[in-house]
Amino acid sequence: MRDAPARLTIGAGLPATLEAGTGKREVAMIELVFVACFGLAQNEQGACEERSLIYADITPMTCMMGAQPELAKWVATHPNWTVANWKCRYLNTAQRKA
Repeated sequence: MRDAPARLTIGAGLPATLEAGTGKREVAMIELVFVACFGLAQNEQGACEERSLIYADITPMTCMMGAQPELAKWVATHPNWTVANWKCRYLNTAQRKA
């Protein structure tokens, strides 16, 4: 069962940018992507899955600095899961819509 992406803001953020030619403001979205494994079964097939938390208006560095406390909160609310690895990246909204 997949959790809905969280929409949180940590730290100071980036200014919004203008979308080319439209005059619309576009907010930078950063995704904290992590691999969650059920129990301690990191080497068993199907025991791990990719999850993500989405942040509005922060820099990738802010994501990197705040990731461990955020993942610790996630693990605290999902006691049977462990986090195998994680990374921060810009959210690819075109991929998310597909």
